[in-house]
Amino acid sequence: MVIAIVVGGVAHVARAQEGAAEAERAITLLERACEDDDAAACEALADREESDPRQRIVWLGRACEGGRLAACERWGAALRESDAERAASAFRRACDGGVLPACNGLGLMHEDGAGIARDVERALALFRRACEGGVALACNNVGRFVEDGIGGARADAVAAAALYQRACEGGAPVGCNNLGLLHEEGRGVAQDPTRARELYERACEGGAMLGCYHLAIVLDEGRGGPRDARRATELLTRSCSEEVAIACTTLGARFEAGRGVMQDLAQASALYSRACNEEDRLGCVALGSMMQDGRGVPRDLVGAARLFAHACDAGELAGCTRLGLMHQSGEGVEEDAGRAVTLFRRACEGGELRGCNSLGFMFERGLGVSTDAVRARDLYARACDGGVLRGCSNLAVLHLRGEGGVPQDAARAVALFERACDGRNGLACTNLGALVESGGAGIAADPARAASLYRRACEIGHARGCAQLAEMLDAGRGVPRDAERASALRAQACGQGYERACVSR
Repeated sequence: MVIAIVVGGVAHVARAQEGAAEAERAITLLERACEDDDAAACEALADREESDPRQRIVWLGRACEGGRLAACERWGAALRESDAERAASAFRRACDGGVLPACNGLGLMHEDGAGIARDVERALALFRRACEGGVALACNNVGRFVEDGIGGARADAVAAAALYQRACEGGAPVGCNNLGLLHEEGRGVAQDPTRARELYERACEGGAMLGCYHLAIVLDEGRGGPRDARRATELLTRSCSEEVAIACTTLGARFEAGRGVMQDLAQASALYSRACNEEDRLGCVALGSMMQDGRGVPRDLVGAARLFAHACDAGELAGCTRLGLMHQSGEGVEEDAGRAVTLFRRACEGGELRGCNSLGFMFERGLGVSTDAVRARDLYARACDGGVLRGCSNLAVLHLRGEGGVPQDAARAVALFERACDGRNGLACTNLGALVESGGAGIAADPARAASLYRRACEIGHARGCAQLAEMLDAGRGVPRDAERASALRAQACGQGYERACVSR
């Protein structure tokens, strides 16, 4: 074995047989040289250090202080989590000396405001300098700023795509991931699910775990190529294990629903907890929901409210909606309609459309605000147009009643109920069933169709739909009479919390 040792700028070659003794002697020579302020020897020691990360940081620091600028960049990267102030100083020294990866590192610190004043304009300038010098990761960072119009950059998806392309081709797999997102959404480039999938694959193969996560999503949904649920689960598991918190949340949802895996509520709650601890606030909301219902974890309303509040405060607006619902009902927290309205409004204004639906309900019922059916209609419509099926169902009820300045429109109500029911909203199926069972408002009575709608609602899990179907089975209306089946459906509805079914059993 040949061991090259740099001491005082002179290369000494120690020729020896394989063995620990000679390796130790080589390290001893390097240590002596480093103690004599040979910065190159200190850096060589850092390169050899594998067992003790703290000692490696010491060697890099001595090398940096001795003028080894590349070691300064590496020292800054090693210190960033434990000593942000010294990390910024090391990056700055290296960057000023022309070590361009250090400019990228310093830019990230200015972006985050960690150990250094937050300055996104300065961050962008540093990223640009590094990118122009060939640092692929810096090109990706310039792309992020240009895509979103940060740091004084003009928002430009086309320019961002070019920067991501440059980063991807330059060996930064995260650039491939970000370019894939643009191709998936058709922003700045042609929408191309196949190309997006290829880019996610390339990013994942290069070690960008977000690429693995996005690849899992398109594989699961069959976008850009064949569906592969098994590989999607494997990729989610891998990316979750590599601290991609949103992957843990997504994987948790699969275990909660039993989609692509065997249902396992305990595993789902554990994954949500991990995601929440790793700062994915949607994971906090999902865990809070399980705690609220006592599914997979002991029921804990106070804990659920705390998680919803934590998520809401961190900007995850679904948490605001869920906390608002608890304040509306007084479940686990003080009943406070005004507080609920504030939370629903915050969520809705931020684009969380379930919050718009809930705010509409408050205006419809005059809870915490003055009754305003027109305002409720507009909020339900916004939620419905955005895919919140409960909003469609609520809007249908308003049109069916035709009160408070909202014109009666039975045809519109039926269309809205059908849309929501087709999307598997059990309440809408039940309401539409009641409408066609009794007829009126220009709708012809159709008991057979009503029974079919109640059955669908019941299969979705809507307890009142089960109870309504039981009544039709008892009476033999629209379906053959079947008292035994009716009794079973009432028991099911009662077990799901529909109290009227309990009374009539």
